[in-house]
Amino acid sequence: MEKTLEIEFKNALTEDEYEALSKKYNFPEGHWQENYYFDTIDHKLAGKKQTLRIRKKSNGYELTLKTPNPKGGSDEYSEIISEGNFSLIYQTGVTPQVFGIKDKVKFITSVKTLRKELTLNGGLFALDFTVFKDQSTDYEVEMEYSDIKKGQKIFQDFLEENSIETKLINNKVQRAFKKLQK
Repeated sequence: MEKTLEIEFKNALTEDEYEALSKKYNFPEGHWQENYYFDTIDHKLAGKKQTLRIRKKSNGYELTLKTPNPKGGSDEYSEIISEGNFSLIYQTGVTPQVFGIKDKVKFITSVKTLRKELTLNGGLFALDFTVFKDQSTDYEVEMEYSDIKKGQKIFQDFLEENSIETKLINNKVQRAFKKLQK
């Protein structure tokens, strides 16, 4: 199991802003990824602001638990799992005991994202085009950086430099869950 501290900054984009950034910075073509989100039947994870996700990648499946870090960002615990383990979790709700989740989980929703990544100004920038279960879509720019204060400044400068209005955006799982409640 791998543990990392994820510090990320996000901003919603219009389609035009997404396309302009993609061209200006020559983002690579990108890759599709599918995220499957789970929670316990009584929503214990959501109640603790935790996210349990399985991401289908070109080389397999990655099971991730994200938990809030008291100093900012998220602690991210990840483990590569087999397609068989993915099917077991998806169909039965039984999780491997890697994250200490003892309750059964249930599949809540999934999203597909075209992600384009580029290292810029010492941060990992991602342009995301996301398709939700209801077929609605959105665009965002995200930056991961190792230091919260420096990262905030770099990200804000990036937005200003590109004449992009600050538009706060929830994370994908929150947006996906909200769409289910409509």
